[in-house]
Amino acid sequence: MSSIPRQADPELVGLLDEVLREHRPGPDHDVSGLDRTRWNLLEGLGLTLLTSAETRGGSGGSWHDAAALHEGTAAHGIHLPLAEHDLLASWALESASLPPLPGIATVALLDGSGEARTVPWASQAEHIVLIHSEAHHGPSVEAVLPGEVEIETGTNLAGLPRDTVRAGAPGPTAVAVSTDVVAALRHRAALVRAIQMCGAMDAAVAATVRHVGERVQFGRSLAQFQAVQHRLADAAAEAALARAATWAALDEAVETDFTGEGLPVSIAVARSCAGQAGSAVVRAAHQLHGAIGTTWEHSLRQLTMPILAWTNEYGTVAESEDTVTRAVLATGGHVWPLVTQS
Repeated sequence: MSSIPRQADPELVGLLDEVLREHRPGPDHDVSGLDRTRWNLLEGLGLTLLTSAETRGGSGGSWHDAAALHEGTAAHGIHLPLAEHDLLASWALESASLPPLPGIATVALLDGSGEARTVPWASQAEHIVLIHSEAHHGPSVEAVLPGEVEIETGTNLAGLPRDTVRAGAPGPTAVAVSTDVVAALRHRAALVRAIQMCGAMDAAVAATVRHVGERVQFGRSLAQFQAVQHRLADAAAEAALARAATWAALDEAVETDFTGEGLPVSIAVARSCAGQAGSAVVRAAHQLHGAIGTTWEHSLRQLTMPILAWTNEYGTVAESEDTVTRAVLATGGHVWPLVTQS
């Protein structure tokens, strides 16, 4: 049995709950810009490089610690390039034995034409870590300044920065890495989106429970209507299923250092469950909130819009379900070992 802890540091969880709740943005907060005030706050607490090694200026935390952070920020509507900076860009630099960088970094996974689409925060980061995943001489990693590449700004459905990055061939500072590094980077990115979706879904369900308990219709609260109870139960069950699948994938990823043979399927299951649950939770939350839940002034959109936006980032639901389908077909009908593998 692995000695790796399967939960976040309780003291960290308490700190996160206090800090994130106190600094939750209002409904009118503009998520398209980098919130330097909140970034500086979290940086001062050692949370912007939570999992990076202490020798590289990080806090040496675990992936379960990171999961608590990213769940918490998603649940409180706080959007910063925390995952991109720590779990992806900084990790990629360390994997390539490149030194840590000052300032905020994001990562761009380039295709064969030297382009990466929907890159988070590229136009607002101090550095971009380029992953030349399909370069002629094999994959490589290099860090560049935003001015050294072409950036076309954009946003996702939630209004968060998602830019297109175009770069040339790997430069003289690029360091060759194995294909395993690229695969692990994809897994890390896909998993963190599922984690964020779980945090936002739980918060959306909780907000809806509060709303129907307070909202009175025909002389009694909405929560007393059986149809409302069933709708809430279905949403909560979907969110719980997504959480179970995501945490199973997280445990496997941590125990195998993102190299487990069954990890691609586990992450695909998590992403599929999160995608299906996200649709159900968003639909139920807005239906039970009624018209008020669709207004700009209401905070519900800070949860539901990112859920929908994250659903197909770093891999689509359809791609995840194709992965699961192929894995099932490959068993030749012996599905139980696939379902029960650790």
